Amino acid sequence: MEYFSIDFDFLFEDIYGGFVADFFRVLEAFGLSFKSGFRDGAGKTLSELIDIFQEQLMAQRDFKNKYYQLFFSFEGFSDLRAYWSLSYRGARFTIIIPEEDFADTSATGLPSNTARKNKNAMDKVKALALHVWEKTSVRCIQTAWEWSDVPSMYEDIRDRNEWPQVEPFAILPVSDCPAMTATITKSLPKNGVIVEDESGWKCAMWILV
Repeated sequence: MEYFSIDFDFLFEDIYGGFVADFFRVLEAFGLSFKSGFRDGAGKTLSELIDIFQEQLMAQRDFKNKYYQLFFSFEGFSDLRAYWSLSYRGARFTIIIPEEDFADTSATGLPSNTARKNKNAMDKVKALALHVWEKTSVRCIQTAWEWSDVPSMYEDIRDRNEWPQVEPFAILPVSDCPAMTATITKSLPKNGVIVEDESGWKCAMWILV
């Protein structure tokens, strides 16, 4: 199955005691409900997983070849998984959602490999991103598809070494927003902007129109 991803980037200086628990409460407040752990997280409670993530983020070290994932339920989506990863200067929380959740295949008269964009689903993901931007210390939020390049870490975007991934939107500080083909569509709290690119619906499964 192919997946769409949304990445939330933090710097290590943003991490504090109770950070992971606070972050998950922000997700829960928007309607994400923990179902279970997955992979190395299978059989663990949310509390146990929070402790594991908190310890690793505070220590700024990797997960020692462990791959802890979480299943969430989120109304309107068939499946939602998430996990933490680390870079040399920060941490990333990634949510993955089946690409098919963003395709409306009920429309008639389209070629077999073509579907309508499910903009309601994307709008809900965007609303989640805006909620996290306003309620946490997240530095950058990027989106990507299964066949996209891996989104650059925030510290590389900030240092002008890489470009943000806008497929089809990103949220970042206006000071870290380089000139690009995407359009700044809204100014946000914390000196942020949301950047959108309608051509960034790069689903692997269908041509989305």
